[in-house]
Amino acid sequence: MPEKAVQLARYIREQEGTTRVLLVYWYPPHKSYSLDSFEYGLRAVGVDLCHSATSDSQVLRNLLKKWLA
Repeated sequence: MPEKAVQLARYIREQEGTTRVLLVYWYPPHKSYSLDSFEYGLRAVGVDLCHSATSDSQVLRNLLKKWLA
């Protein structure tokens, strides 16, 4: 599991006040085969969305629109 992402997510969640921050974990495409092994742990510490990284900014816009709708 990406330990630094886990630590950062925990820290952010501990510091939140009344506003919840949207946490998205972008993982390298070559790691998609192991997503199942770490996605549960990331979600358990407060990561809202896990998605394969892309250079296409439209993909990010569409994901955020879907999530925030």
